[in-house]
Amino acid sequence: MAGDARRGGAPGRFEDAHGGTLFLDEVNELSQRSQAALLRVLQDGEVVRVGGGAPRAVDVRLVAATHRPLAEEVRAGRFRPDLYYRLNVLPISVPPLRERDEDVILLAGAFLAEAAVEVARPGLRLAPEASAALRRHSWPGNVRELRNVILRAAATASDDLVMACDLVIDGVAQSERPGDDRPATGGATLRGAALESERLQLLEALAACGWNVVRAAQRLEVSRMTLYRLLKRHGIARPPRASADRSGTS
Repeated sequence: MAGDARRGGAPGRFEDAHGGTLFLDEVNELSQRSQAALLRVLQDGEVVRVGGGAPRAVDVRLVAATHRPLAEEVRAGRFRPDLYYRLNVLPISVPPLRERDEDVILLAGAFLAEAAVEVARPGLRLAPEASAALRRHSWPGNVRELRNVILRAAATASDDLVMACDLVIDGVAQSERPGDDRPATGGATLRGAALESERLQLLEALAACGWNVVRAAQRLEVSRMTLYRLLKRHGIARPPRASADRSGTS
């Protein structure tokens, strides 16, 4: 009975997508033989199952993606010109992530929310220095690379506030890059301004809470361990007068 069922061949992707849309990623990687087969389907609107003999009509909207300009692939002889013109009906150019600076943080936030559900850690968010580190990277792997970096950070970060040191990009934790973890000395750059703002917020919260770390952490809505990490990163220590006042009132 199973043999009879396979006698006519098994349906392929085009048959499965009949009446709908089929997405072909990295179409430039198709072999010459596969390119010829795809061209026949687009021209005839028919497929022949592997192991079958009779052609079957298919009505499929095709969306193809490539990371290489197909026109250049045609000139290099790696892609059939007739297939290229069949596919090149409504071209849509998507700029690489390195050219979409604002999208980096928007996508990172979306991936972080997605990761928070996957690893059961609600409330994950990016620290300003982490956002700055993401902006600095050129993202040769585009959105996939960004997503992988965020998913890893969500799973390994020691606190809900994802720091730059939690980001591993190109196999390197961002705190290991020269100068990345030094406190800012001014607002000459966007990152410097963000770090200086963060430092001032820490000092304000600590002063308002009499340098009580627990209360300051609650005020800033971070954990005590995160606050200690931030204090260390910015080189903030309890001033001697505050220490004396605390010991005098105990």
